[in-house]
Amino acid sequence: MYSVHPKWGKNGEFYYIPKNATKLIVGTMPPSWLCNKESKGDYIDFFYGSCDNYFWNIMKFLDDTKIKRLSDKDLNTYEDIKFNNVEDCKKFLDDNGIGIVDIVKNCIHNNNSAADNDLLSIKNIDLVKILKENKEIKEIFCTSEFVKTLLGVYYAKNFIKDEYDKHYKVSFSEKDTSLNYDLFILYSPTKRIFNRYKNDSEKYLENYYKLIGK
Repeated sequence: MYSVHPKWGKNGEFYYIPKNATKLIVGTMPPSWLCNKESKGDYIDFFYGSCDNYFWNIMKFLDDTKIKRLSDKDLNTYEDIKFNNVEDCKKFLDDNGIGIVDIVKNCIHNNNSAADNDLLSIKNIDLVKILKENKEIKEIFCTSEFVKTLLGVYYAKNFIKDEYDKHYKVSFSEKDTSLNYDLFILYSPTKRIFNRYKNDSEKYLENYYKLIGK
């Protein structure tokens, strides 16, 4: 199915980036049913709003972790707890200086699959332009290895793996401009990956904690 990104930004952009953002979460594309405004259970009309995704459950857990004594294992209780409206999602991003962007503006969802590796005929956004306009961003968080691969295909000129800190240094170059960031890979927030690591929450959450400076 051919899909066009819903553009959930403030003025119809492919991103939501607060003015104070120093971190940027980078994803790919919503599932076809969400792009095409088809109803499928309980969802949020915003980035990662699919009912088949645990992204906002994890963000709610991170937010509560800042004010409560929660252990990594408590993440399992958040399968039924999440931010459930756009305003709360935006407030969390605003409060923590986190931006969010999807880098696919249109594509074909092969067999209507929501999996990243079933995205075909991808047309990408101008991510470098967005980064140049938001110069306070210092860290990039990819929501899967597939996202990192797309960054390499479309934008990045250089990846240097930092084995000690378990992240990458990534650079983007355009003419005389060079943009440099720390880049982290998050375990995908899809239900399938979440359930795979639900009994090893510490490993799953390792890079998510960096979003809130923990």
